[in-house]
Amino acid sequence: MSPLDDTSVRRPTLGDWSMLAGRADEWSRAYLILSVPSSHVALSPLIFAAAHAVELYLKSAVTAHASFKIAVGFGHKMSELWRYCEALQGFPFKGLLDSKLLDQGRDIYSVEGRQSLSATQRAHLIENEAMYLAIRHVQDLKYLGVKGTTLKGTYALTFGLPVPDRTMIGRLTGLAHWTWGQWWNTGGYNDPSLYALAERVMSAGQLPRG
Repeated sequence: MSPLDDTSVRRPTLGDWSMLAGRADEWSRAYLILSVPSSHVALSPLIFAAAHAVELYLKSAVTAHASFKIAVGFGHKMSELWRYCEALQGFPFKGLLDSKLLDQGRDIYSVEGRQSLSATQRAHLIENEAMYLAIRHVQDLKYLGVKGTTLKGTYALTFGLPVPDRTMIGRLTGLAHWTWGQWWNTGGYNDPSLYALAERVMSAGQLPRG
């Protein structure tokens, strides 16, 4: 049975979705801290943090909309999770990702893989590279480059992302705003320090002092 077909589960509570949203905020702050130039050598933790922030924001939304059981039932099937959330009211990035790039099994990060894409697809992929990594490879980001993973080969450690990656920061703060804001009337708490940190990193390329 698909997790979407299970109608026997209980309805969500504030604690379930807000706990997940809070953990997502933590991973977002970790991403911001790792985004400053001095720490950019930590590529694997950088993408790992972004991917888990995305995953938890989406699962928080599913929990609030349906149940925690349904949310965790997606496991690491992030493409399915993303599409579920696209159907929810107010989702800020509906239509952002190319379904063909999201689902296709072939490698889209190697030189050969990118040559098979159109110029429009390549430009789109470059702009949203961190999000595609998060959705397509969240289960393997600790093992970048190792055989048997979804993203393998020496090239897997050579691609670079802007520092800070303003596009991904915008995606994460957008997801945070939507996740918390959609159910604000239930008493959810949104930590404004996340947005303040994002603005500082984006404007100055460094963490605030003190």
